[in-house]
Amino acid sequence: MNRARFLTLLLVSSALISAPRFALAQGDAPEEQEQPESEASENEARLEFEAGTRAANEERWLDAYRHFERAYDRSGRPVALYNVAIALRSMGRFVESRDAFARLRAEHSDFQVDTEPLLHEVEESIATVTLIGLAEDAYASVNGRRQEGSRFELDPGPIAIRVERPGYQAWRWQGELEPGESQRLEIEMSRELELEEEPVEVVEPGANGLAIALAISGTLILGGGVALGIITSNRRADIEVQYDCLEDGCDPGFEDDLAAARRTATASTALIAVGGAALGTAFLAWLLDWGQPSQESASLALPVRVHASPFGGGLDLQLQF
Repeated sequence: MNRARFLTLLLVSSALISAPRFALAQGDAPEEQEQPESEASENEARLEFEAGTRAANEERWLDAYRHFERAYDRSGRPVALYNVAIALRSMGRFVESRDAFARLRAEHSDFQVDTEPLLHEVEESIATVTLIGLAEDAYASVNGRRQEGSRFELDPGPIAIRVERPGYQAWRWQGELEPGESQRLEIEMSRELELEEEPVEVVEPGANGLAIALAISGTLILGGGVALGIITSNRRADIEVQYDCLEDGCDPGFEDDLAAARRTATASTALIAVGGAALGTAFLAWLLDWGQPSQESASLALPVRVHASPFGGGLDLQLQF
């Protein structure tokens, strides 16, 4: 049986007596032997203490710590606080164990068990880390928890330290601390790289943008007009064949279909005129240099493939600036 378990059971044996109420360890001051404020609190404390005892016997130290802590909160008995310190020590949580022993000695000075050897042993197991050169506006975190100051008392084991400071890159250190080890770490932090943002020149659309828009629109309109003209021409020839107008005149209904074909031809002519005007305006805008030309718009090729109709072929148009 290890020493921690032996000491725990020693206090358990002295605390639990045959009386039905939660008893004190030998040596508790007579003025502390008064009943708790309520019988319910007394019973809860006793049950928690007994559960902690069973957990300690099975070396389930975390459960034992929690039960003994609740027993102390409900009763204020020094024997429960003593067992809290023992359970923390058995888990390797030496900083908290040291604080519990210190509280026991401060608040229960007449407690008969000599805690000096255990307190000394726990204090000797605490590791320390000192950060050298920690700036006033910097702060450190140990295992994800922010710490105050530049010297930390820590439990042995793996630790990760991160130091942050406004305007500087984070400083990190990882290592394994042995019981009682003392580490002095020099902090060297580098300033964050400040990337100068180049101003973005915003070019508002000028004549080039207008010229390109007009060129595209004019090309499409012109192509549509030419295609419509081809369709009209083919349609007129079909009408003459349909109504047998080649030798002896035309059959009835020829004039109506011919008028429709003429209207289509007029629309084609109008589209060609509008498209040509748009292209001419675009070309004039380009020549007058209305705005700064961009590299992307230095050359513009607009291929247009218009399929006229089943009556004719297709028409290829390409505009090159």
